[in-house]
Amino acid sequence: MNTSRKRITFHNTFHNTKAVSFAKVMQDGTLELSDSQVRRASRKLCGMSDCECGTFRGPICDDEGDRYYWDYNSQKPKLVPASFQNREE
Repeated sequence: MNTSRKRITFHNTFHNTKAVSFAKVMQDGTLELSDSQVRRASRKLCGMSDCECGTFRGPICDDEGDRYYWDYNSQKPKLVPASFQNREE
């Protein structure tokens, strides 16, 4: 089984930092990350335990420049393309 992956760049505009991860592309076009990938990116964006920057503060983009947003309704860490926000459910 061939799993498609997409390179995603997270930004923290407060600290001016970036973190890169490879997300699994799901059949519906969303991107799925593991909990450890999210923790690793979070530490790279802001490693200070007492900081209140919001860690994932800034755009989340792929190499083509397409933007993604967190799907807070998902049980797993999941990113939704910005183009999905214009869809009717």
